[in-house]
Amino acid sequence: MKWSIQERGGVLYSAMEPHIEAVGKRVRGRELYFPQRMFIALDRDHIYWVYGIPEHEKTTRLWIKRWLGDTKKRFIKTAHARYAKFLHELVPWMDAALPDSPRQIGDLSQRIRAIAVEHTRTVGSSVDGFDDFFQNAFSEYIAKQGFAHLIIDHKSWAILTVPAYRSAAMECRHELVRLFLEKKPSREIIDYCHKKYIWLSLGWGKFDPATRRNITNDLRGVQKEARAKLVKEELSLRNYVKQIKAERSGVVKKYRIPLQAVKPYLELLDDCAALHDQRKEIQMRTLYISNRIQKKVAAMYGFNAAQTEALSWMTEPEFLRVIRTGVFPKKSLKNRMRAVCFDIEKGTMKRREGARAVKRIEKMLSEAREKSNLMEVTGTRACLGVARGRVFVAASAREAIHGIRKGDVLITTMTTPDFIPAMKKAVAIVTDQGGITSHAALISREMGIPCIIGTKSATQLFKTGDMVEVDADRGIVRPVK
Repeated sequence: MKWSIQERGGVLYSAMEPHIEAVGKRVRGRELYFPQRMFIALDRDHIYWVYGIPEHEKTTRLWIKRWLGDTKKRFIKTAHARYAKFLHELVPWMDAALPDSPRQIGDLSQRIRAIAVEHTRTVGSSVDGFDDFFQNAFSEYIAKQGFAHLIIDHKSWAILTVPAYRSAAMECRHELVRLFLEKKPSREIIDYCHKKYIWLSLGWGKFDPATRRNITNDLRGVQKEARAKLVKEELSLRNYVKQIKAERSGVVKKYRIPLQAVKPYLELLDDCAALHDQRKEIQMRTLYISNRIQKKVAAMYGFNAAQTEALSWMTEPEFLRVIRTGVFPKKSLKNRMRAVCFDIEKGTMKRREGARAVKRIEKMLSEAREKSNLMEVTGTRACLGVARGRVFVAASAREAIHGIRKGDVLITTMTTPDFIPAMKKAVAIVTDQGGITSHAALISREMGIPCIIGTKSATQLFKTGDMVEVDADRGIVRPVK
């Protein structure tokens, strides 16, 4: 079996555990269309998420079939509604004073964790799988509709599979430009933008969000730009979705494909892009609030730095016990903080910690990489263009921001909103994971940076300092002298 390895640095155990629980609930009987076999591991702060590609594609196609069969979009609407409800609960706790009572803060911790679990269970692994396999399913569908003879060129196919959706980062930029053009920046405007978009500056292990001063500086940056240029940008941002739909219609007309034949797939593409952004916002906000709660508990009981760090490695029952009593568990967390892994197969989940986990991680990764074709560095075209540059491989946003040089090719597992400052410096972007609705795909299109996503192995084949050519027109990354 060919394996996919998602690898990411700067991830805490407390960030991973709710997802383990969501998968665990499926293992205990509830069908959520997760792959039958998965391997999840955390080696210090490095996470590995391994699954069989054929199985993952099979489960994703079940999701796509389920969605397309739901002509009234009940499932999609329910998912959006649940996500909106979760966000309504989360937003106030981003900066509100946390309770002082151990019982109340324990209740809050349980609720935040419940949201982290439930948002994962809402759509299972479908959003990630959709990114990876939607194009295959879509092209097969077009062929079955009697258009197997068509050879759609790379550029047209890339246009056809761009979601007609404005990402949160684009919405934020549009908000700033529009507000500046319509009225002078005020404290109310700054507070509004900060509250709505603070999550864009967060990451899996990054808990120092943008401040109101950052928003003020962004507005000052907007002020320095020529008004005529801003008016033109505002119009472009406002009409972005219409423009994408018009370009897609142009491709459909060019190849004489009836619009009604592909409309369900295009609507599903747009819906999943929105779900992707909502899901990411929930993830970032739950992580940030959980980190606030951990710091509050540490301050309540006067824990030192080592004890405070250990809070993020506790299971939920362990953490709730500490909140209630102020006493650390007798069982040492050293083994878990060294490494922990979960083997999930055919309805069972096996957990290992410490040296046993390290040994299992090494064996599993060795097997998975051996069965992956590391010499084939191809992926999905996210934003067209060709660029050459020095490689910078980043395991986390912090590493990318501090290490990348202007004109480098950024290669990473996947990007999140906190990668944006580094992405702005890159001449091209390449990711192991993600698909046409992923963060890297959406942001690269908005920035106009050549981007290839879903290569599976770029971070393993290339190293910082290598020279490469990123041919995003063809979806190929190749070394150059």
